[in-house]
Amino acid sequence: HGAPGVGAARVCGLLLDRVAFLDVHRAVLHPPTPQQAEAAGFVGTDGPARLLAAFLHEWTRQGRDPACLLLENIAGQDLADLLPVMGDGNCKVCLDMGHVLTYGQHRLPASAALLERVGMVHVHAPGGMDRHRALTELTAEEAVWAARVLPALPPDAVLMVEVFAWDGVLASLPVLERLLGGEPA
Repeated sequence: HGAPGVGAARVCGLLLDRVAFLDVHRAVLHPPTPQQAEAAGFVGTDGPARLLAAFLHEWTRQGRDPACLLLENIAGQDLADLLPVMGDGNCKVCLDMGHVLTYGQHRLPASAALLERVGMVHVHAPGGMDRHRALTELTAEEAVWAARVLPALPPDAVLMVEVFAWDGVLASLPVLERLLGGEPA
């Protein structure tokens, strides 16, 4: 499999090769958490950054563009400490608003440097890893947050309603329209 980070980059590259017929332009990557970095031998507070740097080095060595990688904020990894590596590697951000709200990752949208790197947004009401709820279920406080953050994102960011029930997707669309206009739902 190779060194930590290197093996993961190879596997991700092979996966993209397998779906090339779909004309895929972006890939969402869950970056390493401190626990994962430590388990891979990258000890210290900069472990996730060093592990991600190893991944990106192999990714570019394969001739792949790191700008097509969108690093998603996940449980245990809000991306804020990875900003220098993301900038050096020219990665983008996949801002998952439900994860921000579920895990209290409020330093992520407070960082202008991170927000300008957003290439995709996963839009849903919080509900944990296994439950992405319709935007109609946002609390008043969550709707105010979304109405402030969503209109401030780069205009070319792809918005993906990440709700796993079709009726929830349909119910979310008018709410998303209001939020993008800066109005709480």
